[in-house]
Amino acid sequence: PKQEVQSQWGVIDAEPHSLTIHRALDGVEEQMGAVTLRYCGFAGPVPRPDLAGRCGCGGRPVPTPTVSIAAQEWGWGGDGFCVGPEDAQVKDGVQHVSVEYGIEDALGYKGAEASKRGLTGVATPFRTRLWVVREMGGATTESLVTELNATTVLPRTPTTQGTLVPWLRVGEEEQQQWLTSIWEPDVYPRMLRLELDVQNVTGHKATYTLGFRTCFPPDLSPSGLTLLSRDVTRFPDVDIAPGDFICLDRFHQVENEDTGNLEYHFKVNVTNLGTTDAEGRWRTAVDWDGAYHDHSFSTGPLAPMASFDADGFSLSFKEVDTRRHQLRLNLDTGDVIPEWGFDRETSVGENNNELLFTVRFCGYEQEFTASLSLAGNEVPWDNIVCLTRDDVFMERDWCYNDAIVFNGESEQRFPQMCTYETFLLEYNLTNLSPETLLAGTGNHVSYDGKYVKTLEMPANLAPNGTAVYFNSTPGAANEGYLMRFGINTNDEVQTTWGETSETPHVLSLFIASTISGLNATAGKIQIRYCDLHPGECTCEAAVAGFSTVEIGANTWDWGTEGHCLRPADTTIHPETGVRGTFVKFYERETKGMLGANALAKNFTRISTPFETVLKVTLLHQEEAEEEQETVLAHLGPKTLEPGEIVESEAFFAFPEADALKRTLSLEIDVGSELPPEQRQSVSFSLGFELCWPEDVQPLDDLIVKGVAGGEPDRELTWNPEAEPFCIRPGDVQLYTDSKPVIDIEWSFTNLGVRKTTDTFVNAVFLDGVRAADQTVSAGLDIGGVMGGSGRIFLGLPDLKVHTLVLVIDEGDQLEEDVFEPNGPQERNNNASVSFKFCDFGAEVTPGPTFSIGNQPAAEWDSAVCLYDGDLRFEQETYEVTTTEYICVPESGCYPKYVTETFTTDALVVTIVALGYEEHNLGPNDAVRTFTGKDWANRFYYNGQLIKEDAGRQPLAVGDVRQLDLGAYVIPNFPEPNEDRHNVTVELDVNHALLVPGGEQNRRTAWNTDVYFCTSDMRAEHKCGCRGDLTTTRIAVAGDWYEWENDPVCIRPSSISAESGMYEIPVRFRELNQGAWRTHGGYNITLSFDGVEFQRWENRSGLPAGTSSTLYRGMLLQPTDVSGGAHELKLTIDGEDVEVETEEDNSWVAMVYFEA
Repeated sequence: PKQEVQSQWGVIDAEPHSLTIHRALDGVEEQMGAVTLRYCGFAGPVPRPDLAGRCGCGGRPVPTPTVSIAAQEWGWGGDGFCVGPEDAQVKDGVQHVSVEYGIEDALGYKGAEASKRGLTGVATPFRTRLWVVREMGGATTESLVTELNATTVLPRTPTTQGTLVPWLRVGEEEQQQWLTSIWEPDVYPRMLRLELDVQNVTGHKATYTLGFRTCFPPDLSPSGLTLLSRDVTRFPDVDIAPGDFICLDRFHQVENEDTGNLEYHFKVNVTNLGTTDAEGRWRTAVDWDGAYHDHSFSTGPLAPMASFDADGFSLSFKEVDTRRHQLRLNLDTGDVIPEWGFDRETSVGENNNELLFTVRFCGYEQEFTASLSLAGNEVPWDNIVCLTRDDVFMERDWCYNDAIVFNGESEQRFPQMCTYETFLLEYNLTNLSPETLLAGTGNHVSYDGKYVKTLEMPANLAPNGTAVYFNSTPGAANEGYLMRFGINTNDEVQTTWGETSETPHVLSLFIASTISGLNATAGKIQIRYCDLHPGECTCEAAVAGFSTVEIGANTWDWGTEGHCLRPADTTIHPETGVRGTFVKFYERETKGMLGANALAKNFTRISTPFETVLKVTLLHQEEAEEEQETVLAHLGPKTLEPGEIVESEAFFAFPEADALKRTLSLEIDVGSELPPEQRQSVSFSLGFELCWPEDVQPLDDLIVKGVAGGEPDRELTWNPEAEPFCIRPGDVQLYTDSKPVIDIEWSFTNLGVRKTTDTFVNAVFLDGVRAADQTVSAGLDIGGVMGGSGRIFLGLPDLKVHTLVLVIDEGDQLEEDVFEPNGPQERNNNASVSFKFCDFGAEVTPGPTFSIGNQPAAEWDSAVCLYDGDLRFEQETYEVTTTEYICVPESGCYPKYVTETFTTDALVVTIVALGYEEHNLGPNDAVRTFTGKDWANRFYYNGQLIKEDAGRQPLAVGDVRQLDLGAYVIPNFPEPNEDRHNVTVELDVNHALLVPGGEQNRRTAWNTDVYFCTSDMRAEHKCGCRGDLTTTRIAVAGDWYEWENDPVCIRPSSISAESGMYEIPVRFRELNQGAWRTHGGYNITLSFDGVEFQRWENRSGLPAGTSSTLYRGMLLQPTDVSGGAHELKLTIDGEDVEVETEEDNSWVAMVYFEA
């Protein structure tokens, strides 16, 4: 009233206030909750000038805790996150990753009126920027992803679903998503940076970051080739970039001596454009004109962004041409490296492992091939031809004498006729160049290095064309293609090409070259002459052996020493079965001269038969008192054709292993039958030894060690054919986890010719599984013996036959002899024996019966019926406890607890007793020693566990143990019913006991069906244990009849003389054909023509499957019997006192009286 603020709860201002609700319970104060209050634009009943323009309800914009990058939720402030190719999506042909985040009001004040007036949240628009920053080599690159210029944020207001709206608000959208392009993968760190309220219009400007990298798999990319030079000092290697034109020239070609092909060798430069190492070994395939040509292998690792020269490849050609060719390389053709395969120019994922080049052969424009024939003999280049008198034709032609000197003055030469020894020369030429060889091109011939003739081409030779240049008829017109040698004429020698002496001569052909250059050599041959001049011949053949000999898989040079034959060189002769090795050697005629006429005269062949001997000599040594020779082969007599190579093979049978030195020798022409000039190289030898290594083998003895209080040590023999020996409980001892183990010992020896020096391991295997090891590092002398031992974990005893295998030198560390001396091939390092478990296990059963209710011998695997005496019936009770508070003014209030017991209509049924037994049927005491598991039994009623008897103790053979379970309250039993129930006992549920015969013989469960039949149930005809009363036949007056079927005949003899009445005896059987006994208390009646004449009560009932024979008499007056049929009817339990399976209890027989 006086313009003053009257404070009762507090003050109203722009500061936050807290409102808290409390309650007191039992004298204890408890806070129930609290809220924060703020005031904005507050007028109230009293004006508040101090609050004018002030508002405490505004919001503070912050990003939501996580940002979603490619659907991965990352927290602001984190680092080490990965973005990979699987996170990408394509938009407008460019690969991107999506970035999604939210902005929310961190304060989120509520208030319907304040919200309606826009006083809550962040009402002032602010600017937000999102950046991606990359740090690379000290430089920082920033990329703006998006910028929002008019952002406002709503407070956390409830939606209709009761959730909150935490996301930023731009127009009507509640969240925003942007795409940022994937930069090329690299190893540099990146940062996502959010600048919130760039201009600080809200007063809450802030920056949020998180770090990430591009985590891309390896990306192999071929970055180029290098064409290797054969001589880098003259012609450097050529680096070839992707897409470059490749020129294959003469200067980088290499001729393969084996195939004659032209080869070009390349290296491949590979770069890993991914961000992880390329591990593994990958294959590079090389295609030439679309077909496979070669491949190479390269092995990583190759670090990210690194390059290396991978293994190279070769291009191999028989010939060159002028066409353009295509060379394609494909890295990692088997996709061994899990690559990314992303193309950076198109931003589309594809395989970038290929390089494609265009290739052409350069500088081969004058290429050609040529071949030569001399005197009718085709002579390949670099071969020898022998010419004889038979190859010559004599030719007369003009010639010129030398000038005559007369009186000191020279006179001019004058022609005359000369005689020539002439040989026919011809050659063919193929033009491989793209240019035509023109007519008149000079092809030149030299003889013994001296130019002698130019043979001009008479016509053009087109590309790929072939021409033969020859003279078919000797004569002057063909002299350009004749090989002429002068002879004495008028005591003068006419010299043309040169001499035909005994010295070998060389003829060379040059194609399209100059006389001075002679640098385009087509080829050369060697010429020898025989019988051209009396007593002169240079065509003698010669015999020699090869410089090497092949022994087993070895190739040794003759004339060397110190060679070793090892077990790996051993083979078994296929015919004799003898152990040894094959020796292969070669003889040849070394000249290989051509010439048909020379061969016909035996000038160029080894025509004199000769013999060859190969032998092994054991040298004189300390261990060998004298030399011993063994001839391996004696071959011949034989001859050799020109250039012929004879391959011969002999078998060296190994003696018993020793360390002695031997000599292998070969003697060609052992009797010196050939002239000296033909014995070029005929005697050979080399030294070798039988370098047999150590040979460790197991001995036969095997010892199974005894244990204290058990079996003694047992000496056995390794023998796979022997009957399995027994492992008994006294042989084993217990180790970790109560597993049975045995200790064994063995021994082994060295039967080799050298002491062992390397460390090796012996191993014992149990049923194929490694069970024990022995490391042997000490050397074992020749013939020495060493022992070993091991502890074998056997596993659970069973009835199977098990195998122990001892392997000496398991892993083959020693270079052993894998053959027995002079015997068949075998591996002699193994020994084995089999065994079985004997006298283990015990069969434990619950016996044939168990106790239930007051029945001590209910049978298992059967059924039992429970009666009133087996059960106890009680009404269900329950207790209720209430609390009252008593308050005294002086001392306050205190509680008082009152408990009351109530009885319900529900019935509690209890089986008065349960129990079962354990019977050990043997053959051993029942113990859990060998498994270490808990021996436990379980008893169930209707599948519900009643009791678990754990920690069972050993049970001796033949003993029986009682287990009393006491009374059992049947849970949730509404009332006795006629359903089938079940009790089950499971013995040794953990399989702690061993079972004779193994697990396949184990039985764990026995069960019996349970039915109820109380007096109340019988009264209501709901008994679960029902009998079935019936009868079979009836005897009337001494005769038996079938009910319903047989008519009964009464004769007058049945009339008593004394009484004058029919006295008819009746006999029948009452039978219980049901599964359970009947209880009695029911009546049995006989009636005649509907009049009951006998009734009696069965009070005790009948056991199941039993019967009772009843005798009764029937008295009838003769006047009561008229003619026709009468009805005799038997009724058992007509009042349905008994609850039976079938309630049809009446049987009728038709009776007739004889007049």
